[in-house]
Amino acid sequence: MDCTTVRTLLGFARAGELDDAERGALQQHLDACADCAAHSLNEQRFDDALAAAMPRVPVPSGLKSRVLIALAQARRPRPWPWLAAASLLLAAGIGWYIWQLSTTEVDVEVLISKVDGGTAATPDAVESWFSEQRNISMQAPREFNFELLESYDDVDFQGRRVPRLTFFSRGDRDNRASLAHVYVLSSSHFHLPGPLQGQHYRLSTATHHIEIRDLGEFIYLIIHTGSSLEPFLRRAA
Repeated sequence: MDCTTVRTLLGFARAGELDDAERGALQQHLDACADCAAHSLNEQRFDDALAAAMPRVPVPSGLKSRVLIALAQARRPRPWPWLAAASLLLAAGIGWYIWQLSTTEVDVEVLISKVDGGTAATPDAVESWFSEQRNISMQAPREFNFELLESYDDVDFQGRRVPRLTFFSRGDRDNRASLAHVYVLSSSHFHLPGPLQGQHYRLSTATHHIEIRDLGEFIYLIIHTGSSLEPFLRRAA
């Protein structure tokens, strides 16, 4: 099992989707490969930090009242409830039958992007991929070194699908491997609190650093390990 395959399987391993033989082969590689072991540890720390941070996301103002009103309306008696239920079951049955008869075309480009990561990718190529494959307009962070781009895809972020680029560096100034996730948020769907608009903002946790960069049309949410972003950035010519 090579490093590319191992790093592809790490996500499936954390989700518990590998069988015993695959988990054994994966662990055997991690025991022998320091780079992949460091990458696995950084991914796990990132997952832990994100899981801990999500409960602290502020609840929108008035959410409780809107939920209570919706529940009250849902409890109101409605005429002919059996007719609505029958219509729902009929629609579900037709949909299931059509789904059974349909097939899904294998998207080879998506498969390659997941297995091969971002090898030899360029910012223009990444932007084109999101536009053509995901119908998402985005601006890739051109100050990053795209030779370190390991993978990219759209992920769920606060109820919307947004681009996420993952960069992996074998060593920073302290000669430690580090990982950076870059979420590209469109200002059409997200905005920062007033004091942060138009600013670069940085905060740190015990294991990660978070940087927010407001570019106007897009917002970069960067979560990385290591002491700084320097290992991920392009070197000046």
